[in-house]
Amino acid sequence: IYWSLDMDNSVMLDYLAVTIKGLAPDDVIEKILILPKDKFVLNEWGINKYQRHYAFSEIKVYFNKDWESKMGVFIELRGQGCRQYEEYMESNVNNWVTLMKRISEYHSNVTRLDIANDIFDDSLSVPLIYSYCKRQLCISTAKTFDYHEKSILENGEKVGEMVTLGVRGTQQWCIYNKLLEKKLDKDLPETPSSWTRAELRCWQEKANLLAKQIKDGRPLKEIYFEAINGHYRFVSPRDKDSNRWRRKNVKWWNDYLETKEKTVLSVKRTKPTLKQSELWTEKQVSRTLGKLYVAKAESHGQEKADNYIQHLLELGISKLTKVDETDIQQYKQEQLSSAYWGIRKDDL
Repeated sequence: IYWSLDMDNSVMLDYLAVTIKGLAPDDVIEKILILPKDKFVLNEWGINKYQRHYAFSEIKVYFNKDWESKMGVFIELRGQGCRQYEEYMESNVNNWVTLMKRISEYHSNVTRLDIANDIFDDSLSVPLIYSYCKRQLCISTAKTFDYHEKSILENGEKVGEMVTLGVRGTQQWCIYNKLLEKKLDKDLPETPSSWTRAELRCWQEKANLLAKQIKDGRPLKEIYFEAINGHYRFVSPRDKDSNRWRRKNVKWWNDYLETKEKTVLSVKRTKPTLKQSELWTEKQVSRTLGKLYVAKAESHGQEKADNYIQHLLELGISKLTKVDETDIQQYKQEQLSSAYWGIRKDDL
């Protein structure tokens, strides 16, 4: 993944979990997700009391043998699953708006929906949010906040930090240092100078409310900033009003809210499939493979060395599973797709 050092702040749908009742798993795939059933692999295990699931790389559809039971069929698109699904969007034919419309046509319940805001302009940071929370300068209906730091045991280097306002199951706003997370990946050719990610995480009633707004065609950035502005506020430490709720907003918070105007919908494809496998192979396998090749070439000749490498490839291909095949097909789809996925023009 290549990152420009001068990037626009962006928003994206980053997690979607939906329960559908009264529709068979195959129909959920073909009628709601509008994906070919033959791209999915059946796995005889599940999560959250579901017994099995269909998987197409990071797109998961969970169900029980008795799919007509009260549990229904469960669709889960985590972050990479959302990015993968965007590969199959096509202008007005299929996008997040039309997906939400199809979901709403059935007996459905959106159990979780996350909207992420990637911030590259330093308008928000984890230390800033944390310091204001610690000083009781955050005004919110959320009752609690958490701070987590991750560091390397050997040298104490900080490699992650996050502040979370609110609790799981209703609504959370999580702010974390994405740059520290990415810097752990030494194979990335370049990273932005600043990168904070803020995630609005909603469950059940609040998730359904967001899904309805998306269905109605409201731009994602409007939905996100309206929710943030309505539930969180940071006030000036210079304001001495004894009633914290009456205090005025601090300037940096107003400035962050105003970044909505320059925030764009994230449409750049990130090509995540097999990326970790590529990086691992280049980092962990290439040296050993090169050493074996040179040793065999110098001992038995280049032809024998070439034949050995070909043998390894054939051996690996013979071990591919159906899950591996779906990853291959998804990688092929990503490489053949254009850089931008189709969206309605007015979303831009």
